Amino acid sequence: RHFDRRPATVRRAYYRAAGLVASEQAILAKNAGRHVVMDRYWPSTVAYAAMDDPPPQGTFVPGQYPPEYEPPDVVFLLIVTEKERRRRIRDGRDGRTDEEDQLEAADEGRAAVLRTYRQFDVREVDTTHLSVEEVAEACEAFLIEARLLSSRS
Repeated sequence: RHFDRRPATVRRAYYRAAGLVASEQAILAKNAGRHVVMDRYWPSTVAYAAMDDPPPQGTFVPGQYPPEYEPPDVVFLLIVTEKERRRRIRDGRDGRTDEEDQLEAADEGRAAVLRTYRQFDVREVDTTHLSVEEVAEACEAFLIEARLLSSRS
């Protein structure tokens, strides 16, 4: 959470560096014949950068991974309704960040973030009324259907 309170340029640099580490891990996993499944990753960095004023230029292109990033086999986007997002923040279930404040201040900000995420061909799972176990089951079902995971017998 430390970097979530830093200026946008510092946050973007931190998440970009963390993404590069994750990319290296993805390469190792793929080279070992394993599939790579992620939640957020580069799509998240680009989506939230779209709210920056001014937005960063260069490699922050919606729908595209920079050459130094290894695209995963699947990126999940776990979504909730705006009402549920606000409830979770209010109840302390999820931490509040400057970016959460921006999302709350303008519905268009949230819509822009979701539009940017969707340009990356993410797999959306609406978690509004699901337990943690049900979210895991929904993701597992998609992975089995996509033949990225063997079904349990």
